[in-house]
Amino acid sequence: MPYVKKTTRAGMTIEVEKYFTTRYHKKGITRGENKKPTPEKMAIINERNAEKTLRQLINNNFGPGDLHQTLTYKKDQRPDPEESKKELERYLRKVRTLYKRSCHDLKYITVTEYKNKSIHHHLIINMVNSISVKALNDLWINGRTRFTYLDETGQYAALAHYLIKETRKTYREEGSPSKRRWNPSRNLEKPKIDIEIVRAKEWRKDPSPLQGYIGSGMISKFLDQYKELREIVAENPELPIMFMASEDCSNQDYGYVIAQAKAKIETVAFTEERVYTDEDDLREDIEYGIWADNQEISESDLKKEVEIEMKAVEWTKAIVIYIESY
Repeated sequence: MPYVKKTTRAGMTIEVEKYFTTRYHKKGITRGENKKPTPEKMAIINERNAEKTLRQLINNNFGPGDLHQTLTYKKDQRPDPEESKKELERYLRKVRTLYKRSCHDLKYITVTEYKNKSIHHHLIINMVNSISVKALNDLWINGRTRFTYLDETGQYAALAHYLIKETRKTYREEGSPSKRRWNPSRNLEKPKIDIEIVRAKEWRKDPSPLQGYIGSGMISKFLDQYKELREIVAENPELPIMFMASEDCSNQDYGYVIAQAKAKIETVAFTEERVYTDEDDLREDIEYGIWADNQEISESDLKKEVEIEMKAVEWTKAIVIYIESY
């Protein structure tokens, strides 16, 4: 029985799905009776599809160096959901004007949260060299801002999951600033989708990722590549180590250039979003995360929560190699 192979190319990612559909059944196989899924199952399906759509939209239109921005309001100036929509629109008009003056188009996705927490906005926006984070910060006059750069993986599934989770119970409610899970700018490009009909015996049960890509659950395999480096250094301790940076890092006309490399033994901590080598940086991010979820929290309770989170983080030693251009 043939299956459908759906390949979605979104930015630096490729997603492959396999499913059966009666549109491509063999002769002699009749279509079964339609069965309506239960409301519970339908909710799960809708949630999964919404997250997949948002993930692929982010991956296709944003990348390393772009921004995840959080906009909050001063305690005594927090608006209702409808007014917050107007404030966000005012901010986006200012940012769009700033980009046009620099001859760039603004791309964005916005999500507003307000259920069981102080109302605030999440934005994913494209970053350009001629515009600084400070310039964006100065345009928001209603409260604090928080900026996080998108990492170099090009895969922002965790961010999409977080944004979908936060709007799960609010986007259909009366008084919601938007009846959608997220609001995109009109100039976002849709991922490229290819559909292929595949005979069942030709389908690999565990397809391998294409060369240059990392599959889901393969992070540990990705890290194993450093095993070879350790073995070579152990077997040849007398040889110098030379690091070559690719043209993607150097913006030179050559394939590779010699780069400065500084190796240090560091104590590091891994989280879902980044790697920390500085305890104060981690503490600051944890503190902000707790405060963002509950801006009414007292200073003493905030410190207690931060200490609990800090104790749960596991630190380990690692050889960290810093690569910089000359």
